[in-house]
Amino acid sequence: MSELRLTPEGFSGGLDRLTEYLGSIVDSVEVSDRPQGFIQLQVVDDGVGIAARHALDPEIYDGGVEAELQAFEEALAAGGSVKLRSLDCVVEKTPGYGLTNVANALWKVRGFGMLRSGRVVGSYDGFGAPDDQRDFVFEAAVAARNRLVGTMLYMLAPVSDHGLFAELRTLDSQGSLF
Repeated sequence: MSELRLTPEGFSGGLDRLTEYLGSIVDSVEVSDRPQGFIQLQVVDDGVGIAARHALDPEIYDGGVEAELQAFEEALAAGGSVKLRSLDCVVEKTPGYGLTNVANALWKVRGFGMLRSGRVVGSYDGFGAPDDQRDFVFEAAVAARNRLVGTMLYMLAPVSDHGLFAELRTLDSQGSLF
């Protein structure tokens, strides 16, 4: 991960990053080159959340945010899957590369992604990212009232005559996005 920080005040839940992404497209892309539209995809899981699942500890949210951040970071590192430790699910292919695959796809189509779980939110701006930067930027809210039960992944991809559908087909042939 490229960045992980605590945000005690002004926690926006990632919406400020989405606004920046859309503003970048409007401000820096010629009208004739702007997307014809966007595709939105949102996946919501009402499970225990990424940190609790990875730590195998549903009580992790009751304590300080540091343990949650550590478990979250470990879970989202490339190859960091709990499936090999928990032994409570069928393991197919190579687990632990879902977010890496999502970030790579968003980078290729210049899309936007937001991942939220527990008190942590991450965003990825494929439009503003340098050529070599394909990591989500994460921040954590210290206040428990900002906790999301479960996990939410939101993706927004510009629709143009090239890129998006070819990239999704390539990912699908390799397994799944997650």
